[in-house]
Amino acid sequence: MYHLIFVDKVKIMKICLIGNNITNYVLANILTKKKFTVHIISTGLQKKNDSIRTLAISNSNLQFLRKF
Repeated sequence: MYHLIFVDKVKIMKICLIGNNITNYVLANILTKKKFTVHIISTGLQKKNDSIRTLAISNSNLQFLRKF
């Protein structure tokens, strides 16, 4: 969901990301560096999950993300 507002011929975009996940955090980081206003909406508390999860990212993907 996003809203587009025109103020003095300058485009300001407000973006709302829904969900507390790594994809939204990476996207929010990239968009804020590009001067967008970003809000992340989540339920706040998450149920406890006893599983062990690992996130892996390749070196080429890391280099790609660093471009932003």
